Amino acid sequence: MKTDATTIIDNRRPVPDATPIEVLEKRLVFSPDVAWQEAWIRRAFREGDGESLACGAHPNCLFFVSDNIGCLLSRGIYEAALVTAYTGSDGNLRNWSLPALKTLFGFGDRVRLQTCGAPLPEGRKLMLYRGVAGAGRARRVRGLSWTLDLDVACWFALRYGWLADPAAYEAELQPDEVFCRITDREEDEVVALPRRCRRVRLGHEEMAERHARVDRRLKENWQRRLGHKPKDSGVE
Repeated sequence: MKTDATTIIDNRRPVPDATPIEVLEKRLVFSPDVAWQEAWIRRAFREGDGESLACGAHPNCLFFVSDNIGCLLSRGIYEAALVTAYTGSDGNLRNWSLPALKTLFGFGDRVRLQTCGAPLPEGRKLMLYRGVAGAGRARRVRGLSWTLDLDVACWFALRYGWLADPAAYEAELQPDEVFCRITDREEDEVVALPRRCRRVRLGHEEMAERHARVDRRLKENWQRRLGHKPKDSGVE
């Protein structure tokens, strides 16, 4: 079942200004899926650590943030928790409608959201790319996850080789139209919602070459990380 924007707006529940932290903490909602991490989450909330709070609610972190918008906003950690939850969610967020995700980011302060990620290139418009494949609603040309790297967009378009009609789309935005930029997953991801986009004219051969470049880079980086493991660590 998809999470819709109406449900999220209902979870906004305004909290009076200057509400004590201990009162806010009592208002937190814990679904059964995150209750086992309640102690971790409460500690992070008291410490004002939105990133750690979202990590504690994994893999249901985005649902936890959605259930507690008002408290997290009042605590001043909503943006950090949201960015961490969004980028740490497993899968492609297919259980979240685009209006719902847009509503979640709409509640955040854009300056705060941007400071939760990597710095954006300054002084120019940004060309963003998004890779998609398949047909119907699952294709999701208009999504929130974009990238500054066309090669990465091609990698996403072709990562499931059995899906039809792989394509990359591009959109041009001003930096202040972006929610945040995430670089720690080697995707140079930009979270944004362009109003317009167009298909990039690329042949399948060029897309495959770009996909292969990213694939090699990811594998090389993974092997490099494996090489840092202590010898005889007993880890298979």
